[in-house]
Amino acid sequence: MLLADIGTYLAGAGIGLTLDVNLFRVPFPAAAPTAAACLMETPGEEDEFGSGPSLDLPALERARFQVQVRDDPQNAAACRALAESIRQKLNNLGPVTLGTTVYHDVKATTPVFFLGPDQNERWRWVCNFVAMKGNG
Repeated sequence: MLLADIGTYLAGAGIGLTLDVNLFRVPFPAAAPTAAACLMETPGEEDEFGSGPSLDLPALERARFQVQVRDDPQNAAACRALAESIRQKLNNLGPVTLGTTVYHDVKATTPVFFLGPDQNERWRWVCNFVAMKGNG
C-alpha cells in the first residue's frame, strides 16, 4: 500500500507526474519514457507494538522508500529539479490519510543526490524517505 499511497499523492501534487505515464512503482517498465520517476520500497525499521495480544498488527510501522528520477544527461537540471520538487512535497508530510492508511509523518532521510547513470546512460537523482504509518 505504501507505494500506491505515495504514488497517488504525488500524482495529485501538481508537479507534472501521472501514475503509469511518467511515475511508476519499481521496476521502471520497458516502455517507460526516458524522463520518468519511480518509487521503490527499501528496508525499514523495527515496528512498534502496543500492549495488545501477541501477533497483533504493530501500532506504528517505519517504512522506508526511495524516489528515483531519471532523464537524459542534457536534461540533468530538470531531472534534479523534479527530484527536489518531490522531496519538498513529501518531506515533513503528515499527519495525513492516504488511501486508508494514516501517515503520522513522512521525512526525507537524505538530500537529493546523484546516483549515477543507469544501463542506458540516463542520469538518476534520488532521495530516501521514512514513513511512519499507523495500523488501525
